[in-house]
Amino acid sequence: AEPSPNSGPERLTVDLLERSGWHYSVASTAPWRDLYVWKTEQRAHYSVELTDLTVPVEVVFMDDFVVQGWKDFATLGLATTTGWVEDGELYCLAWAYDTGSENFDVSYLRHEARHLEDLERYPEMDATELEYRAKLTELAFANRTLHRILEDFTAKAAENPASPHAMANWRVVRDIYWQLHGVEMPGTFDSWSGVRVGQVNRAARILLDTSNGRMQGSE
Repeated sequence: AEPSPNSGPERLTVDLLERSGWHYSVASTAPWRDLYVWKTEQRAHYSVELTDLTVPVEVVFMDDFVVQGWKDFATLGLATTTGWVEDGELYCLAWAYDTGSENFDVSYLRHEARHLEDLERYPEMDATELEYRAKLTELAFANRTLHRILEDFTAKAAENPASPHAMANWRVVRDIYWQLHGVEMPGTFDSWSGVRVGQVNRAARILLDTSNGRMQGSE
């Protein structure tokens, strides 16, 4: 079972980190608790346009890591979580993005800004829905990176409610395919090479509008 944030070992770890003066984050990154510890950080402010509003955000760029989460440890540095939302701010691994790139603008800033807005407005939203809406936001704005994003979502999709990212990927590719073609996505489907960027952008915006309607109706 996952330990409580106030359990003895975790409380002791947090106390030690607070005395050290290092920055840290203790959070849940499914399926386990997670720990990040870093020495330096810089802050920057952005105004991020989403499909339905513009969000002012503060990004904390983290560097000089001591501990970089269980995913980094488990893969010997081949995979890691590159950003998250915490206490109304966005956190970003400084080395993970070229801040002048579409990858940063779309797959980090707009993705995480959608999380920030959704967590503020709908604090009880489940993790899969949060990821579903953030991934649709990427597809609504992506241009040069769109096909890479779609292929990545497809490769990592799984109808597994225990894994919010995999489940959200599965929902996104299923719904985008239906929106584009009006039929269920075939089980053998594995390539988006023929789709046009503008078609996917529009499909993602329609799906986000539908999701917005569902959320507003539940308020």
